[in-house]
Amino acid sequence: MPRILWVSALLVAVPLAFAMRRGPDAAQNSATDPDTAAVRAAVMEFIRAIDHLDLDALGESFSEEATAFYPFGFTPHRLNGRAEIVAAQDRGFTWARQQFAAAGQSEPYRLRLNPTDMQIRMLGSDAAVVTWHSHRPTHAGRRTSVLERVDGRWRTVSHHASNMARD
Repeated sequence: MPRILWVSALLVAVPLAFAMRRGPDAAQNSATDPDTAAVRAAVMEFIRAIDHLDLDALGESFSEEATAFYPFGFTPHRLNGRAEIVAAQDRGFTWARQQFAAAGQSEPYRLRLNPTDMQIRMLGSDAAVVTWHSHRPTHAGRRTSVLERVDGRWRTVSHHASNMARD
């Protein structure tokens, strides 16, 4: 192999080896890392919007071209784009308000997702994958969000929510 190819190969292989050497522990970013903290704050804003049935804040947390899978019976397919996600969530919030009212609860209604076991994995400086659990009386929720820094703000570009009935 010509010398120039060896040098090129080393320039690619050495940084790659160091990156791979970081291993699974690299997935657990420090809470003091500014990007990780900003991602956590963005996810907590998203969770707060859902907890408070705040459709405007929820919509702001998604990028314009985001996709989502929701565990609602009326959303058996992928939701494409912020407008479709917000419309589906509006329907979900309407249903939740009806359930609260039927149970005799008064406003302000709170869903109380109670996120636990949140893990943030930074994928470079402008993307992150976040997973967490939510615990409700009737089911356990599993959530995964992919966030991207868009114009300096962390927004969800993909969200997957699934629920598992409690025994």
